[in-house]
Amino acid sequence: MHSRPERLGSVSLWIRCSLKDLTLVFELAEPVSPQELEVIVATVCAWCESRMPVEGGTAHEPAAHEGEDGLGGVSHGICARCVADMGIIPIENLATFDRSRFDELPFGIIEVDRDGRVLTYNRWEEELAGRHREETLGKLFFSEVAPCTGVAEFEGRFRSMVARNESRREELDFVFRFPGEERLVNISLTWDPRWQRGFILVRASQ
Repeated sequence: MHSRPERLGSVSLWIRCSLKDLTLVFELAEPVSPQELEVIVATVCAWCESRMPVEGGTAHEPAAHEGEDGLGGVSHGICARCVADMGIIPIENLATFDRSRFDELPFGIIEVDRDGRVLTYNRWEEELAGRHREETLGKLFFSEVAPCTGVAEFEGRFRSMVARNESRREELDFVFRFPGEERLVNISLTWDPRWQRGFILVRASQ
C-alpha cells in the first residue's frame, strides 16, 4: 500500500508500509544536484583553521568520522577574527562566494579544478605575479602558470587532498619565484570534494 505523496520542496516523499518494516522511498520530482543534497556540518576558516559558527548555531566541532568519505560537509570560509584583521567582508563559504567580488580581497585567491586548471585568478594575485588573468585562466597552475610550485611540498599536497576525496586544508610558507625576484608568501590550500574545487590563498608573509 502506498500513501499519497507529500511535497517537500522539489522532492516527493512516498511512504511504503508493510507488516515487517517501514520503508521511505524518495521520488525526485525535479533533478537535484549532489551539492543540493549535501549538509554543511562544519565550516573551517581557510586561514586560521578555527571552527566557524554555522547558520543558526555556534561553532561545531565535527565528529571524527565526518569528512572521511568526502561527504562529511566541511566547507571553508574566512572567520570573523581574520575578517577583522584583514578588514574584509565575511566569507561563509569560498565555493559559493560571488566570484565577481574576489577582486575586493586583500590577498591572492586562485580557484582550480581537480587537475589544477585555473578557474579564477583575482586582482591581488595578478599584481603579485605580474600576470593578467586573461593569459592565466584555463591553464594548469602547477606547470604552466607557476612551475616553481610543481614540487611535493606544494603540488604534492594538493594532489594528495584530491586523491583522498576529503574536505581538507593545509598551510605552508613558500618562496614564489618571479622574473628578477623571489617573494616569501603564506599559502593556504583547500579542497572541497562536493564542488570539485580547490582554492589557493596567497598573502605576503609577515
